[in-house]
Amino acid sequence: MDMDNKLIVWDLQHSSPLCTCDSKDGVTCLSWVGNPKYIAGGCVDWKVRIWDSLSGGCVRTFSGAFGCHSIPRGIFW
Repeated sequence: MDMDNKLIVWDLQHSSPLCTCDSKDGVTCLSWVGNPKYIAGGCVDWKVRIWDSLSGGCVRTFSGAFGCHSIPRGIFW
């Protein structure tokens, strides 16, 4: 996570970026979703996004669920 609103997934074996996930606003928390292929991120715009960790594409966005009225501070799957 960085201040440029990009989430970079790194390949640690090769010390190189695997993909970049864009977020309109900052990301406040992360969690792998069941399978290492997906990452869930809580975003400053009060939404939770699911990204494909191989392509960087956003595959799903959740908003307004569960009475969320603030910035997500943690995601537990």
